[in-house]
Amino acid sequence: MISSFAALLGRILDRPARGWRLAAALGIVAAMGLLFYFSVHPPSTGGLLRAPWDKVVHTLYYTGVGGLAWVAAGGRSPLPVFLIVGIAGALDETAQSFNPARDANIADWVADMTGALLAVLIVRLLLRLAARLKARESDMNAPGNPAQA
Repeated sequence: MISSFAALLGRILDRPARGWRLAAALGIVAAMGLLFYFSVHPPSTGGLLRAPWDKVVHTLYYTGVGGLAWVAAGGRSPLPVFLIVGIAGALDETAQSFNPARDANIADWVADMTGALLAVLIVRLLLRLAARLKARESDMNAPGNPAQA
């Protein structure tokens, strides 16, 4: 079970196949489409969250988008994650500035970029975990291992 989890993590996060990359790119498009829709057409109650909870939501949302960006970009570098999140966050704040019911500010963008950083850190942690699990499995399956007897 653990070895299959490690293998799945490796397949998705470390140089993902074209299918995973396409699925992640579509996930980004869908997430950003919904975000831009609600930036321009907020609920009738106005802003749903007040500070500081709005920054927490920004960070968590863009952590997810950042994870998708890692996979969509091929899992080789954090640079595309920061570019995609940075541009998407700036566009979101720009769209909000045209709606009098919304508040656009740089603190939201900083929270977005914090989400990108968290995504990169989480992905790297998961990759390290997957590598350790794979190495442990290799050691257990090595010839002469007393656990095999």
